[in-house]
This record gives sequence, structure tokens and C-alpha cells, in this order.
Amino acid sequence: MENRQPHHENETGRLFAIGDIHGCYREFCAVLDCLEPDLTRDTLVILGDLIDRGPDSFDVVQKARQLQAHYGTDRVIVLRGNHEQMALEFFSGDGDWWNFNGNDFTLSSYGKHGKVIQADLDYFASLPLTYERDGFLFVHAGLNPHKPLEQQDDSDLLWIREAFYNSRKQWPFTIVFGHTPTYALVRQNVPVSRSGWIALDTGCVYGGSLTGVELQNGAMVKICSVKRKDGRNGFAD
Repeated sequence: MENRQPHHENETGRLFAIGDIHGCYREFCAVLDCLEPDLTRDTLVILGDLIDRGPDSFDVVQKARQLQAHYGTDRVIVLRGNHEQMALEFFSGDGDWWNFNGNDFTLSSYGKHGKVIQADLDYFASLPLTYERDGFLFVHAGLNPHKPLEQQDDSDLLWIREAFYNSRKQWPFTIVFGHTPTYALVRQNVPVSRSGWIALDTGCVYGGSLTGVELQNGAMVKICSVKRKDGRNGFAD
């Protein structure tokens, strides 16, 4: 497994996480306002998929980068999602899946600002795939239950679904992930907590909500969910 963020334990300050944003900039800002993290001492983890399908991918990426530039990458951790990975593979000539996953919204968003997404590719490539702190393991999609953490494949960390969340494997931490819309799990756009994991992709870009949470002792102690403001749905996965 490459590009793993260092393990952090016993840090001061609160711990927050936000699910898949997918270009929903207004909702991103509203969730931050609701959570009210003090990023001079608290830690915020964004679970990847900043881009695609929603209207304002450029603004989301720039907001994330600005937060990291101001507070540091040890206070604002942005994980790489499968959509950032698809963009990287598209421009490196390793695949064209990005063409079928809402990249037209992303390219339009960058174009409206007179920018090109190629300027952010190095940033996407630098994003870690996991982050561990205070008994939580943050990852975009999940873990392969048949492999130890240090032997996980990048593709599983970015893409895995049923094999992860249907497994009864007990990990030594609570896994916080996005990627799979929670509507697929419980037929509601709400964060879902089960034994050993917490799912935070509440389907904002599909007309659901964007969710951010404060985490403590293996559980969510504060939940901020902001409904998609313009009522438009993104394309299905």
C-alpha cells in the first residue's frame, strides 16, 4: 500500500470527517459552518471524491487546498478518492473510465474559472489513501477483509464495496469511509454506524445530503447533514 498518511495518536483537539463532496461547494461550506472546527488545534479529514458530477468541483478543490495551506496538512487531511484516481489515470493514458463518471461537470467547472484540471493533478497524486488517529482509520472506500492493513491494494482502498461492508472481520480500529452511498445500505441518505465502521457518503450529488461528523471513542458525537440546495441529481455510479 502506497501513500499512507502517518499514524497519529493522542493528539489534542477534536476530530472531524466529511463524506464525498462531488463538487457540492455550497453544501461543503455549510457543513464546515455547522461543524465549527477550530483548525488551529482540531483535525478535519475529507474522505475523497472532491470532484465530478456536482456543479462546482473547481471551488471545492481550491477550498480544500486553501484550508490545507492555511492550517497545514496535519490539521486538514484530504484523502484521494476513486474519482481523483480516475482523473489521474485518464491524463496518464491508463484508462478512460473518467469519461463515464461525471467529468463533464468537472471540466465545465474549471472552464468557468478559466482554469484546467491538469494544474491540480500533482495535488491529487499527492493525496494519501488512509489516515489513522485515535482508534479511527479513515479511507475512501474500505479495506479488503482478507489482507492486513499494510498489504492492502490501492484499488481496494479506492473501490471496494460489498466485500468490505458485508464482512464480519473485526479490525483494531473503527473504519470511517465514503464511496458507497448510504442509501444503498439502509435506503436512507443518512450516516450509518455499524460494528467496526461508519459510512458517511450520504449522496449529496444525487439529491441527498452532505454529511460531516465529529468523532470520539469509536462513535459519532455530532452530525451535520446539509441537503443538496439546488435539487439536481448527479449521474448514477
